[in-house]
Amino acid sequence: MGKIKSLKNQIHTSLSKLTRFGCSKEVSRLIHGTHNPPYIYSVRTFDNYLHNCYTYADWVKANHPDCKKIDDAKQYVPEYLNHCKDKNLSAWTIRAYASALAKLYRCKSTDFAVDYPERRRADIKRDRIAPDKETIEKNKDIIDFCTGTGLRAHELGMVCPKDIYKSADGHLYVHVEKGKGGKKREAQVLKEFEPVVVRLASAKKHDEKIFRHVPNDSELHFFRALYATKLYARIARKKKDITSKKERYVMRRDRSGIVLDRKAMLFVSKQLGHARENVIATSYLDIDSLAEFQ
Repeated sequence: MGKIKSLKNQIHTSLSKLTRFGCSKEVSRLIHGTHNPPYIYSVRTFDNYLHNCYTYADWVKANHPDCKKIDDAKQYVPEYLNHCKDKNLSAWTIRAYASALAKLYRCKSTDFAVDYPERRRADIKRDRIAPDKETIEKNKDIIDFCTGTGLRAHELGMVCPKDIYKSADGHLYVHVEKGKGGKKREAQVLKEFEPVVVRLASAKKHDEKIFRHVPNDSELHFFRALYATKLYARIARKKKDITSKKERYVMRRDRSGIVLDRKAMLFVSKQLGHARENVIATSYLDIDSLAEFQ
């Protein structure tokens, strides 16, 4: 019998078998008849799953050193997730760990029989805090471009002047060739940022990347959230004007009673590269600044 591979090596082999880079997740959803098909479609998602499962492997090695096979380690997942709860990790982080392990073990996160902490909007901090003044001044062009377009870090790193155009509706757009999950989209530029976007694009050749170095997503998320809030404020209807219940998005818990325009939310979500309107409600919109729509 050959030497047993390390837990991390086993994890990499197992997750690699699920990769379908370049394939359409939407098509796979239709084929498998589920919103959550069994494969991994983007390199970024694969890397995230790998990182989270490696973290679990380190924990298993430290707490159950006799466990040498990843299949045998499945029994310790509930213990690990409860350990994460005891460390007061955020509900979002614990869910991310559970999702990665569920993908590894080809099951659902509910199968681990763990009482997951509730994910609350109030606990999300990354879009609430602006970077310090020095960081903003150092990356002013990138930040202005991000605020005006809502692009992610890797999308900003790929954009060229050829991707920027004005459509028949009079708006300036940025074509994103490979967004989240490899999807293409057209991101509408905020009117007040059109001069900045045009200026930065004009300084480069037609197929030359506009930015050589781009901060990571966590550093830019505040400005994507600012883009979302500005765009929503421009197109959203006030509460009294939304006559259809289906077009009302009623918030709960810490924002109970606040009503948002579902149509405007979905439009903004698509500009950001998301498919669901509730994503911007929890992670992007500055609800307090939208009081005029109530």
